[in-house]
Amino acid sequence: MKFARCYLKQMTNDTLVDLPSTITAIYFHECVGRISIVEADFLKPFPLLKILNMNRVAIQLGDALQLLYPFKNKRMTSIIFKQIRPQVPKPVFISRVMINYLMHICVKTLVLAESEIVGYEQRSLLAPKFPECLENVVLSGNRFSIALGPHLVELIILLKKIINLKFFDLSYNAINFNNIEYCNLDVLDNPSYAEEIYRKGCQIKSATTNEYKDYNPILEKAQMIDEPKFTIFLPANLTFLRVSHYMTSYIQTGQKLYVANVDNLRYVDFSYWQIKQFPEIYSETPFNVKYMDISGLNSSILIHETSIPVFQSVQTAILKNAMLGLTIGKNGIVFQLFPAVEKLDISYNNLWYLDEDAFDKNSNLSNVNIAHNLLPAIPIAVINLRYLGKFDISYNRLQTINKTFRDWMDEKSYEGIFYLSIKGNSLKCTCDTSDFIRWLFSTKVVFDLVNKNFSCTLTNGSESNTAVVYRRFHEHFGNCNSKNWLRLGIGLLVAFVIFTVPFAVIFNFRWKITFWIYRNFKRVVEHRLERKFDYDIYLSYADDMLQWVKGDFLQRIETSWHMKVCVEDRDFLIGATKADEIANAIAGSKHAIFILSESYKDNEWKKFEFERVKFEKCRNYLQKIIIVVKEAKVNCVPHELDDILQYVTIIDWADNEIGWDKLRMTLFTDTF
Repeated sequence: MKFARCYLKQMTNDTLVDLPSTITAIYFHECVGRISIVEADFLKPFPLLKILNMNRVAIQLGDALQLLYPFKNKRMTSIIFKQIRPQVPKPVFISRVMINYLMHICVKTLVLAESEIVGYEQRSLLAPKFPECLENVVLSGNRFSIALGPHLVELIILLKKIINLKFFDLSYNAINFNNIEYCNLDVLDNPSYAEEIYRKGCQIKSATTNEYKDYNPILEKAQMIDEPKFTIFLPANLTFLRVSHYMTSYIQTGQKLYVANVDNLRYVDFSYWQIKQFPEIYSETPFNVKYMDISGLNSSILIHETSIPVFQSVQTAILKNAMLGLTIGKNGIVFQLFPAVEKLDISYNNLWYLDEDAFDKNSNLSNVNIAHNLLPAIPIAVINLRYLGKFDISYNRLQTINKTFRDWMDEKSYEGIFYLSIKGNSLKCTCDTSDFIRWLFSTKVVFDLVNKNFSCTLTNGSESNTAVVYRRFHEHFGNCNSKNWLRLGIGLLVAFVIFTVPFAVIFNFRWKITFWIYRNFKRVVEHRLERKFDYDIYLSYADDMLQWVKGDFLQRIETSWHMKVCVEDRDFLIGATKADEIANAIAGSKHAIFILSESYKDNEWKKFEFERVKFEKCRNYLQKIIIVVKEAKVNCVPHELDDILQYVTIIDWADNEIGWDKLRMTLFTDTF
């Protein structure tokens, strides 16, 4: 029985008494009204009821939960409460009394989504009487933390009891999202859909579905911060874990995350989490995750990783909106974390270039999606993908496809069907691309548009499409050869003038030019040799090193070694701009010394100092750059100095004469 777009006034004990008692499923969808009465035995006429689905019904969540009274201590297939809230929504706090009937039902699928839940009482939501019955749990679209404070212990205990749980979804949490996508629960238990789910995601549609969906492209976003890490025991049968668009107020602790019972875990969705460091996830048994979605993750945090165990067996990797444009030069480092990947989606990443070795470690790739980026040409990286059969580069900035890639795609199409998507690019229909237009309609490659009428720009700037241009091929490209000969003649003439005139000038004034070069070279060398410095050393340090610097370091450098040191606290002019003082001090110093400690990273001026040091080193005025690592790790050397790292001397400081000897030898060894 389905009630769609209905008006509810009363839900009394005798409202449905005249309906057949053999009904096993009832659906309420988009039911509005001012409900004055909700009685607990509203559904009592249906003792065989197995499915209760209420979607977008304008009643209080507490009233909806009250309707479960007749099914206490019974078995049900699914209880779905989605967008259960009155016309004027109010925050809902789950109490033990409110959820008492639900907790005493053995239910397989439980959905409490988008119902304004902001919290829950202890021994309520996480204390079901029949935890072994739960197989699918969806708590998405609310505003509460499932493991905050004392609830963490409850959660850990519950995870050990829900031994049959296969699907868990706690996405779109902490703020209201208008565009919430749900997994299709109808296909998760169907083995025939398993392969398609691991390739396309859990939102795929089944042949028949009872799911009502409403999509809105507008998304309200807010800033996310880091989630704490702790040891967690997953349910032994958990197959689908989806925590997408999840927001939290937790602070990142840097602890490693140990996970148990991952043998059946195949589908993981952690998309749109904003974290500063990817968690170190370990398991006693190997991970066998087939589908991984980390869209929205800042991928630059992965370039320092060499291996992530949970990624090792992933066959479908989704990295949309992962800011891969920030990893230019290190794309391959990110992709090598997925050695077994077969389908890779890196669309919507503002990519304007892809490294040539980006896919060297991904030899199994057969499906690559690079749509909605800024690529001006097909990346060379894909040409070595032996099993590639589907390539999507739509909505980029391609103007044509060169002959190398055309021949490569033809070879692929002879081996089997090769799919290519190029819709939405800035294709050109000019003389330079005439070979591409001819190939487009002769190749066996299968395109995303069957009639191949891709938009393109003509030589005069007007818009057309490739199908029209190909039908009038001779009309558009008949004069291309004559133009080529004209261009060749003009090019030869210009080349003659360009090479002849300078050669004649240089030959006639060769002695004057030679003297001018000699005079200016001599002036530069003399100016460099005679340069005077205001200080011998520019010294930078954090506040926690102040006592050691003034007590030991300056005493040894200035008193014993008779060198003049520039220190901010002592030598900077009062009232002057700090940036100018730093720039002038570094420009007037012969050497620069940085004392790195644990709190040095908190120095807000450190980046500016590194940039000035690099500038002066490039001018060849600054002679030596020394980094003294004291009470810190050597790997904390700032990345800002990577460009001139060959000119940097790093001293791992020890509080004995060995450290002073290293520093003295570095300072007094002659270099230029």
